[in-house]
Amino acid sequence: MNRLAFFFLPLGLCFFVPSGTAAQNETVLQKADSAIRQGFPSAVKKPLEKIVADQKAPLANRQAALERLAQAHLLSGTPEDALPLFRSVPPTPALDFWKAQLLLAKGEANEAFAAFLSAADAPGHPFQSEAKIGAARSLFRRQQPGDLARAAELLSAIPPESPLRHQASLDLAQLYLDQGMAEKAVASLGSISEMPARNQMQHNYLLALAQFALGDFDAAKNTLEKTASFSATPPEKITILKADCLNETGFPDRAIDLLEESLQQSPPVAASTAVFQKLDEFYAAQSSPSLSVLRRLANAPTPSPQTANALLFLAKAEARLDHANEAKILYARFLEQFPSHPFRVSATTELASLHLANNEAAKALDLVSADPKDPDASFLRGQALVLLGRYKEAGSAFFSAMKAPHLRLDAAYNGAISELLAGVGSEKNPFLSTLRSEDPSGYFESEFLLADALESARQRLPSAGEKLADLVPVFGNRAATPLAEWHFVQLDTASARSVLENTASPNPDEQRACLEVFLADDENPGPDTPAEALAKKFLKDFPNSEKAHQVRLKLAEIAYRRGDFLTARSNFEQIATESQDPNLSSHAWFLAGKSSSKLMAKDAIQQAMLCYESAAKIGGELAARSRFEQALLLNAQKEPKEAIVLLDRVLADSKDPDLRAAALIEKGDTYFAAAASTPNAYELATKSWQELYNSPQAETYWKEQALTKIGIAHEKFGDKDLALQSFEQVLMDKKSGETGTFWFERAGFEAGRLLEERKAWKEAIHVYQNISESGGPRADEAKKRANRLRLENFLWEE
Repeated sequence: MNRLAFFFLPLGLCFFVPSGTAAQNETVLQKADSAIRQGFPSAVKKPLEKIVADQKAPLANRQAALERLAQAHLLSGTPEDALPLFRSVPPTPALDFWKAQLLLAKGEANEAFAAFLSAADAPGHPFQSEAKIGAARSLFRRQQPGDLARAAELLSAIPPESPLRHQASLDLAQLYLDQGMAEKAVASLGSISEMPARNQMQHNYLLALAQFALGDFDAAKNTLEKTASFSATPPEKITILKADCLNETGFPDRAIDLLEESLQQSPPVAASTAVFQKLDEFYAAQSSPSLSVLRRLANAPTPSPQTANALLFLAKAEARLDHANEAKILYARFLEQFPSHPFRVSATTELASLHLANNEAAKALDLVSADPKDPDASFLRGQALVLLGRYKEAGSAFFSAMKAPHLRLDAAYNGAISELLAGVGSEKNPFLSTLRSEDPSGYFESEFLLADALESARQRLPSAGEKLADLVPVFGNRAATPLAEWHFVQLDTASARSVLENTASPNPDEQRACLEVFLADDENPGPDTPAEALAKKFLKDFPNSEKAHQVRLKLAEIAYRRGDFLTARSNFEQIATESQDPNLSSHAWFLAGKSSSKLMAKDAIQQAMLCYESAAKIGGELAARSRFEQALLLNAQKEPKEAIVLLDRVLADSKDPDLRAAALIEKGDTYFAAAASTPNAYELATKSWQELYNSPQAETYWKEQALTKIGIAHEKFGDKDLALQSFEQVLMDKKSGETGTFWFERAGFEAGRLLEERKAWKEAIHVYQNISESGGPRADEAKKRANRLRLENFLWEE
């Protein structure tokens, strides 16, 4: 099976404490019952362990404590911690049963099978059916010859009158599907008569899955239509399977509509990554898909996992449609708002690729890993280093990337170019031998010859003209336009025009169009010159071109010759410098800083820092806020030490509780982001957040955010136990009747995720129920998540 479910039996049936037990032991056992029932097992482990280890305690007490302890560790996902304790207590069929579950959870299927079988064969054992199902699951996990048949025999041996008979048949069908035995799964499902309503949806889903695997898409679709009648909000797998059936039967648009509708329902039927992935798969098959649904979800007012997925897959779609700027903004929003998302690495790589495509090498380099064992990251890193002029480092990065077969020739070509740019001659270029020996088409070597000619032209070497002229018959305009540029820089405009005339193109590329602008400029100071018309056309046709600034300079030069000396200034800067009202000037400088910080110009950040400095020097209500914005910019510039200085100044100067809280959060974030270079960064980050959590003036929202970030830091530092405690503390701090906030829900979902990683399904369900009962924006999502865990892990008793 692809997932593991545990049997948690009613406490009143599993635990028996005889009369005469010491009062303190009775109290501990009763508290254990309550804690496990409420889904918080960690708090009772130590007291139970003491009873188990107490040789003077009644044996029945020790056995009862060990049974509870087994359940607690199963809920917490720590079965390995409980197993050694079984050596100190004489075995019973009930203990064999719990030991078997622990062994299976630990992955020791062979030992688990033996223990389950011992419990199943015990005369009069009240949980023989549960033990048989556990033994069958152990066999499927073990995967030895004959295990499948033996598992089927065990499941079939469950008496018809047993309430678990239906579940056993469904379990067997799921196991057959996991093994790719769709026909046997259909047979197992067909053996079930009088299916209880609570099992009907799972039965229909498994049947549809088997029918789809057998290629009977119409039958699968019809089965799923029946399934919908049992639930107004079917699980995501049913939604995806329905979409696949529609697509396979010739209705791709209806498949997209189904997935989009499921995401737009309130609450959404299925907001998980799997639904978005399937929708993205269908979008990719269309030339111009409508992305309005993703845009609406991505701009939801309250961040949520659905918002994260919408942002991520909208960015993918925009990038696929060559909307690079939109995609970069979306990826950046995703990484900023959801720093712990499991797709952070892939999103970072895709954003780095977009930055590279836009020649934003420094931004790309800041994003990609420097690990030489990661070929894809090494390739991106090499590209960024080339753009930054660090050619030798780039060659080393491309050499690392050659280890990946799918990158080998591309990396070798780029490595050869890096060596060329570093001044290494062709005879000593270490990458050329790979290109010549492993590329029989000669494509990469001819591309290298063109690159060599272009580099010679860039360095204005005398040989460049001859090299480019020789390549014009092979490469056409790719060599002709650089040759014309070569003549132009040699002040031979006649030869440049001649080359362009001999290789005329009705739709010139940006390089040729740019050259035509400069060749058309006859220095005529009059209006509407040919050069000015071509320049405006260039900027209209190629607004994002690297050469746009050259053309704008030409436009400025033409305007200068006409006597147009207007110096453009920001409206806010004009107001700030001209106004006599300090309050207005302060606001204007502040808004100028906000505007400047969003510009893409090279000096925009420095200009923004100066604007904020001007606002801060004026004083008033925006002084501390301006310092805070400066700190944010310094963090964006990877200058954490300077940012900390400013944040401390904000904390010293401001009495505004919200600004102080924001500064403490940012201070913690700053240390957290600088963990790789700052000693004790995690401790300093958690100290800042802890100060906010302990502040009596801070609002609940800020405290919940601080404690949630402490949990994230603990997890990042590798202590998932402390992380879980922090997240659960947020849940416990909430006062009765308060509506759950974003950070309350974030902590809850983080706790739920950690518990799911430990396969502590019951405890995870309890956490999601707490979120659901809080009535916050994600309450319905949490409720559905809890229901999904029950469905996926066969927790039908709830």
